[in-house]
Amino acid sequence: MKDPATLSNAPPLWAGDHVCILHQGIRERIMLLLSLLRDGLAGGMKCVYVVDDYQTVFLIWELCRGLLKEMEGLRPGQLVFASWEDFFPGGASFNPDESVTMLAVRESQALKEGFAGLRVAVEMTWMIGAGVPLDRIVDYEKILNAYCSQSRCMVLCAYDLLRFPPVTTVNALTVHPLVLLDGALCRNLYYISNPDLRLDPLASAAILRHYLEQLRECAPYLALVHKKGPGGTG
Repeated sequence: MKDPATLSNAPPLWAGDHVCILHQGIRERIMLLLSLLRDGLAGGMKCVYVVDDYQTVFLIWELCRGLLKEMEGLRPGQLVFASWEDFFPGGASFNPDESVTMLAVRESQALKEGFAGLRVAVEMTWMIGAGVPLDRIVDYEKILNAYCSQSRCMVLCAYDLLRFPPVTTVNALTVHPLVLLDGALCRNLYYISNPDLRLDPLASAAILRHYLEQLRECAPYLALVHKKGPGGTG
């Protein structure tokens, strides 16, 4: 994996973006998410990091110290760490529509506070411990994708390749327009708008291997040339 610090040289993300981050392990996940949050903070956005496992909190703060030193001009409340229980009440029975509605409230509050928008980084591994059914994960991502495209909110969904079953990761790829893999941010050639299909778990491992191989091979040609849209912001 490339050093996440090099991600700052990639084309910027904008409000309205919905990104699938594929990573391996806790440390890589935290470094990637903090790097992407750093760009949001620099752009005047309010940033929220939704933590899955409190055992990783100390590691987050260890890696975050350098970030805070760089961002000496941070406004109070600009960088927030939240538990998944606060962000997704209900656990396995959480309601995707209600969760996105709550996100809209948070975005509205961020704008009222004078921030340029809201950038949210989510450790999606919380869904494993909570026992969230696959169909609910996919429904949530579909609703979230539609919401982000019309908002000043950006959401970064981190999926751990070492922990999620292939069927979950394959379905996640179908509902994110952008993907970050091996430090490369690019358009997701496997994105399907409003997919109705739920993949067979028995076939998913082979499909996921094919997807990852193709994404790595095509990344130089799919390099994100991501221009600011109407009303968009970093």
